[in-house]
Amino acid sequence: MPKWAEGEAHFGIHSKHVPGVTVPQISALAKSIGAEHLSAPQLWEMEIMEARILTSLIADPSELTPEQMEHWAAGFEN
Repeated sequence: MPKWAEGEAHFGIHSKHVPGVTVPQISALAKSIGAEHLSAPQLWEMEIMEARILTSLIADPSELTPEQMEHWAAGFEN
């Protein structure tokens, strides 16, 4: 297990797919993308923790349906 993954496990982050992209890197990417609601569901379905964080940053809240939110909430691993 890579050193960074051991650190994440210490904080209760247990995910099958954790490539190790940092939150500041994800935030910068989200800022450059802006609101992109159409891509958000596809990112979520990748089942990669960092993609799911990015999903939460680019999804347009005014376009989210209750069903999408329930589906995403059911997928939280951490």
